[in-house]
Amino acid sequence: MHHNASIKSVIMVIKRIVGIAIKTTPLFACVIFSVGIISSLSQGVITIQTQRMFETAMRMVDLEAIYRQTVVQCILLCGVIILSQILNGLHNYAYDLYINKMKNKLGKKLNEKINRIDPIMFEDSAFLNMVNQAKLGMENSIEVILILGDIFTYYIPYFIFMGVYLFSIKPDFLLVMLLIFAPVSLAQVIRMKLYSQLEKESSLLRRRLSHYEECVSDIGYIKETRITSSLDYFRNKFMGVLKEYNENITKTSKRSNLYELMLDSVTLMGYVYILWMLASALFNKEISVGAFSAIYVSISSMFAMMEEIIRYNIGNIAENIGTVDHFIRFLDYEAVEVEENIEDYGRAIQLNNVTFYYPNQQQPAINGLSLAIHPKETIAIVGENGSGKSTLVNLILGLYYPTSGTISVGSVNRLPKVLHYKGLSSVFQKFQKYKMNLEDNIRLSDFQNKKSVVESVERANIEELYLRHRDTMLSVEFDGIDLSSGQWQRVAIARAVYKNHEFITLDEPTASIDALEEDALYTKFKEIADNKTTIIVTHHLGSISFVDRIVVMKHGKIVEEGSHEVLMKLNGLYKEMFTAQSENYIKRAEAN
Repeated sequence: MHHNASIKSVIMVIKRIVGIAIKTTPLFACVIFSVGIISSLSQGVITIQTQRMFETAMRMVDLEAIYRQTVVQCILLCGVIILSQILNGLHNYAYDLYINKMKNKLGKKLNEKINRIDPIMFEDSAFLNMVNQAKLGMENSIEVILILGDIFTYYIPYFIFMGVYLFSIKPDFLLVMLLIFAPVSLAQVIRMKLYSQLEKESSLLRRRLSHYEECVSDIGYIKETRITSSLDYFRNKFMGVLKEYNENITKTSKRSNLYELMLDSVTLMGYVYILWMLASALFNKEISVGAFSAIYVSISSMFAMMEEIIRYNIGNIAENIGTVDHFIRFLDYEAVEVEENIEDYGRAIQLNNVTFYYPNQQQPAINGLSLAIHPKETIAIVGENGSGKSTLVNLILGLYYPTSGTISVGSVNRLPKVLHYKGLSSVFQKFQKYKMNLEDNIRLSDFQNKKSVVESVERANIEELYLRHRDTMLSVEFDGIDLSSGQWQRVAIARAVYKNHEFITLDEPTASIDALEEDALYTKFKEIADNKTTIIVTHHLGSISFVDRIVVMKHGKIVEEGSHEVLMKLNGLYKEMFTAQSENYIKRAEAN
């Protein structure tokens, strides 16, 4: 029952991926598969023409045919062979074009799907594993599509043609051919099942391999890996996972090869038997010498094709069908809507009794929180590490949806599973270092925006950097330069400011910037916040005196709220944090 379900599942996956291929490039698929059918039939015509040539040659030997007829048959055979080669070359060329086209189309489909996935899912390790599997499945889907194209438009038409041909000569030949195919086909069904199971077991191991490999060789890890002398540790972890991964592959390969060996023995006996039948038919004068020669050549060719189609092509499908299934499942994964209409951030944002859990976590990151953000107000969110500050910002931005409670912009409640990106901008705590030139790094949010980047550059305080490196590639990997952490952070600020927005969040915007530059940037933030609704998440309490309100968080809740003066009078958590920071600054100053 389970075996039948597995076969049915494979058929459904094949049906879906073929449908996607045809729907994605209908005209191209029609042309390439039509050429495949004509090319396959030309192979069958070669067999018939081979028979005619041999029969004409034999008649000439017996003086029943003239020399010119034999020459004509030879020329026709050569012509058919040349035509077949031309068609085969055309088919291969069309396949190369098709591969590139499908890579673009399926890659676009995958990226569009990723863009419409609920952002919180990227906090779930199981989902990240699914994405990894889907990417691999997308690449393997192209190969599976091409193999299926070959099977249905080249091999099957050829075998049908030859089956009719053999049946017309001697019906028993067709029966034996079917007996040859059956055991090899069964072996590949078993192989498909084994490798599908292998894919399920190995996807997590591949992710771990990729991570350990990055720890050893990626530029983002290499400095710290070297300085902490942890290179051998990660190399050993990599080799340990690689050993487990290879053991799984070896185990599956041994089982598969054992089944194939047993069933191949049956196929070999069938091949020997059909050759015996062919020779017997010739001796009994049931077939002509020309038919014997043509069938003998064609049987060898068919057996080689059968090996190719079942052992290698279908075998390849068997190994990759599991990853293709992941790709299909990912395309079917529940998506969110991305609304182009801007939310009215000129109005208040209200969080009402919002609670939020991260995937697979028992404790809420935000717990029953309510907060009103007034239009064009500048708010600082402070608190200890793990208090929920960044999570709250992601909820306000609409990147995460409340587990319970509501968030409204103006009088309109945000709908679940709907993303609104227009009118919003942000500098994230973990900002990205895009490997492109400085100009494009800043304009990344909106290349259609015609406004100058100069204002954004000035507000981020990188005028000199921009003048020197406007068109410079910011990546040593691509023959460019790298920036300091502080310079990168200011580029991220310029990028956020450049985007048209009414609401902006700055999550630890000066974490990589020294004290002098920090003061200068916070002065600039007053300009950034001018006539905008602004939220600043920071640990640097001494630099946020210009904000309208300070929100203090602890354990996912707002525990204090008000201006600096009001909070200092409360003698609560804010005063404790502010006093501790002030004392640390004094101690550092005295030490220097």
